[in-house]
Amino acid sequence: DDPFARRVLAHAEALFGDGAAADRLLEPLMAAGPNDAGLMYIKGMRHLTAAENDDDWEGQSRIARDWLSRAHRADGNHYQTLYRYAQSLRGEREFVSENTANVMLLANQLAPQVSEITMNAAMLLISRRQYADAEALLRPLAADPHNAGLAQAARQLLQRARRDPPATGESTPQSN
Repeated sequence: DDPFARRVLAHAEALFGDGAAADRLLEPLMAAGPNDAGLMYIKGMRHLTAAENDDDWEGQSRIARDWLSRAHRADGNHYQTLYRYAQSLRGEREFVSENTANVMLLANQLAPQVSEITMNAAMLLISRRQYADAEALLRPLAADPHNAGLAQAARQLLQRARRDPPATGESTPQSN
C-alpha cells in the first residue's frame, strides 16, 4: 500500500508490462496528487510505450503528448518530459519543426550528461540542416574515451554533418 512502491510498480508496468495495470495503479496516485509531474510523465510514457509497441502510433503518441505536455506545465525543468515529448513526434511532419528542435535542445541544456538526448538532438539538427549546431553537440561525444561505441557513432554523424552542407543558395534554418 506504500504510494512510492505503487509509483515504482506503475512505472515498471508502463514501460515493460501491462499498460492497463499501470493505469489502475496510477489512477489513485493521480487522484491524490493531481499536479504531480512525475505521475503525469509515467502516464505519458505508458502511452508512448504503447505507441512504439502496437499499430496505433498516431493515437497513442497523441495521448502521450497530452500527458507529457501536462507534466511539462507542472515541472518545466523535467528534462525527461521534454525529451519524450519530442520523441512522440517521430514520424510526424512536426518532428523536424523549429519547436521540436527547441524542445530537444532545452532537454539537452537541462541534461547535457545524457548522451542519448545529445545524439538525438544532433540528429534532429542534421535533419534540419543546422550542421554547425549539430557539430557543436557531437564533438564532445566523439572524443569520449569511456564509450567507444558512442564515440564512433558521434564521429560518423560528424562526418555526415561535414559532408552534407546545404547547397549554394539553399536556405538553412537558423539556430536559436
